[in-house]
Amino acid sequence: MTQGNDATPLWERSRALAERFMESPLHVQLDEAAIQQMSAEVRMLPAPEPWGLPIFASRSLTEEEMIVYEMMSCAVDYCFWYGLPYIRPNGASAIRMNELLNQAFEAWMTGDQPNFLGRPNLSAKGRLLRHFVSLMAENQFPVMVDRTRHLLELEPVIDLLPERILESVGRHDSLPCLDELFRTLVQSCPGYAEDPFFKRALLFFMQLNRRVGWFEAEIRHLPIPADYQIPRVLRYQGVIRYSDELAGAVDRFALILPGSSEECEIRAASILACDMIAELSGWKTSDVDYYCWTIRNTCKAPFHLTVTPNY
Repeated sequence: MTQGNDATPLWERSRALAERFMESPLHVQLDEAAIQQMSAEVRMLPAPEPWGLPIFASRSLTEEEMIVYEMMSCAVDYCFWYGLPYIRPNGASAIRMNELLNQAFEAWMTGDQPNFLGRPNLSAKGRLLRHFVSLMAENQFPVMVDRTRHLLELEPVIDLLPERILESVGRHDSLPCLDELFRTLVQSCPGYAEDPFFKRALLFFMQLNRRVGWFEAEIRHLPIPADYQIPRVLRYQGVIRYSDELAGAVDRFALILPGSSEECEIRAASILACDMIAELSGWKTSDVDYYCWTIRNTCKAPFHLTVTPNY
């Protein structure tokens, strides 16, 4: 995939969009004093260590398999609730989703995959994708039409993209290489391009870095993958402040429309706030993102409810 005449990394569009929304915000404000305070607190903490490759009962994944694992996980990492944050049939959550993904991978590695009616010639990875779809459907995960579409669009590149990533690891010009890989992902799998803030695409490359440290110097250039848990934490910490009207809507669990100015400002403010915290603390934005995610359940503030396949 070529970049054309635009040498700016594709992910910078997320940050530029955030800046535009926050030029004259109507619903969300940044609190610089709280940003300074949170940055000082973060600076005193040890930065997260790499996680390593996923380990299963039968064996650990190879690096290539780990890429496939994260492609599948990040493709459908969104919207785990129905109507209210605590209405989650069969315990739907990011953790539960990855438990089902682990189950599909175990069956794939041991050759114990189910047969799919009418599709006798599916490849092993094609069966892996469909097994994961069937497990989420059986467990009543929300927006299954989108989840199915996002997983099956991986099939044409499920071998090619891991090969390109492995070829790129260790190159000295990895920043332009990372941009090329990012573009390849969103161009080959249009579902990743549906989100103007590129949440799931950003998360995918951050997860590779968290696993094995790839693109270590370059990953700090990426904005955070803006979702609903990070602004929840930032609001609780006072880093972002909602207007009275928006705060009331969020606190009474009213649905915030996807693409509305309220929703976009929540995500935009989160991106810019985490940029500032990373700069002041010396952390990578991906580490700030992960830290906020790990403390999400200590926050009394609810998260905003938006039904979307973007996050």
